[in-house]
Amino acid sequence: MATAAIVGAGQGGLHLAFGLLHQGHAVTIITDRSADDIERQSAMASHTLQTPALIRERSVGACASDLVPQNWGIGVDFALSLDSKSATGAWQGDWDEPSAAMDLRLKYPLLMRQFERQGGLVTVASATQETLEQLTLDFDMVFVATGKASFGGLFAVDESRTVFDAPQRHLTQLLIRGVPSVEGQERLYFRFLPEHGEIFMGPILHMSRKRAHTFLIEARPGGDFDRFGDTGNPQDALAVARGIVDDHLAWEPMLKNVELADPLAYLKGAIRPLVRRPVAHLEATGRSVYAVGDVAFVHDPIAGQGGNCTVAYVDHLLSTISKTPSDRLDPDFVEERYEEFWHTQGQFIVGLSVAMVAPPTPALQKILAAAAKSRSVADRVASAFAYPERIAPFLGSEARADEFIASAQGKPDSLNEQEPAAAR
Repeated sequence: MATAAIVGAGQGGLHLAFGLLHQGHAVTIITDRSADDIERQSAMASHTLQTPALIRERSVGACASDLVPQNWGIGVDFALSLDSKSATGAWQGDWDEPSAAMDLRLKYPLLMRQFERQGGLVTVASATQETLEQLTLDFDMVFVATGKASFGGLFAVDESRTVFDAPQRHLTQLLIRGVPSVEGQERLYFRFLPEHGEIFMGPILHMSRKRAHTFLIEARPGGDFDRFGDTGNPQDALAVARGIVDDHLAWEPMLKNVELADPLAYLKGAIRPLVRRPVAHLEATGRSVYAVGDVAFVHDPIAGQGGNCTVAYVDHLLSTISKTPSDRLDPDFVEERYEEFWHTQGQFIVGLSVAMVAPPTPALQKILAAAAKSRSVADRVASAFAYPERIAPFLGSEARADEFIASAQGKPDSLNEQEPAAAR
C-alpha cells in the first residue's frame, strides 16, 4: 500500500482520492476550504458531465447524488457568416446518453464527507510550495489538483499544444430559478453570435437540492455581451444579463420570470485555455509532483469539456498508478502515459474546445449550418460533447467537414475507421 497526498479538493482531486482509496492506498487531501466553507461560498464553475464521465466517477465510488436532473441534448441557434453571407439557423440534437450537472457547493462537501467515512483523511490547511516539498518526503506520491498559490506555475506550459496566450472570453455565470421545466426534454441551450459571444443555459441540481439552471454568458472582449465590467453584485449582474437577452434574444423570455437561486449564485472571471506538462520537479528535494485535472488541461467552458476532460485524465492517471511496479511513481513513466492520453483522447478534447472558442472556421460553420437542415447531423454534433473524437478530426478543413456531414447523414460511416487527422 502506498501513501498519497493530494493538494486540492475539487473535481480532479476528489475523483483521484476515491480512485486511490479504491486501489487500496492511504490517501490524504490537503485543502484550504472545509466542507462547511465550500457550502457557504459563492457559486463555483458548473460542470455538465456526460455519461462516460459519470460512469468513471461511479466506478470508484465518487457519486454524490442520484437526484441530479438529467438533460438529454442541446438546442442551438446561431448567426454565422458563410461565404460572406449571413447565415442563421436553429436545431436540436440528442446526446447518446443523458448528461447531468450538480452545484459544486453541494457535490464537493458531500464527497469530502463520504471520503472521510471511507477512511480517507482531509486536512484543512493553506499549502505553500514549501508544503509540497515536505509532502514529497512524507508521502510516496504527491498530486497537485489546484492552480492556487501559483501551484499551476510549477508545471511547464506545453507551448506546442497551447493555442492562446490570453483568455478569449469574459465569463459571467448566474444560477437561476424559475425557468419552465419540460419533463424528459431538458436540454442545454446555446446561442452563438460570434461577434459578441455565446449564451448557454442548462439544468443543474442546486445546493438546496432543488432544480435550478446555470446561465452563462461568454463575452468576446469588446463585443456587446461584454457589459459586466466591475459588476460585483449578483442582482446587478442579473439585471445586466436581462439587458443582453432583451437586446439579442428578445423573442426568448429566458429571464423574464427568474430569480437568483441564492444570494451568492454568481461567478465572474476569465480563463486562458492551455495545456501543461504532467510532471514538476521540486528543487529542494529533487522529487516530483504530478498535475491533476485542470492543472494539466485548462479549458474555457464553451465546449463543456472542463469537467469531462478532468475525469478522463484522472481515470487515465489511476490506470497509470495501477501499472507502476513500486510505491513511488516514475516521472518518465507518467510522461510516457501522458503522451498516450494526449494521442488517444486529449488532442480531440482540446481540439474541440479550441475550435469553439476561436472565431468559427469555415469547417465549423459548414457543420453547424448542416445540423440546422439534418437531424442526423445535429445528433452527431451533440454526441461530440461526450465523444470529441467524433468531430475534432473533421474541423480542419471544409473537405473534412463534408466527410463528417456525409457520414452523419447515413452514408457509409467511416468515422470510427479512419485515422484521426492528426495522425495522417
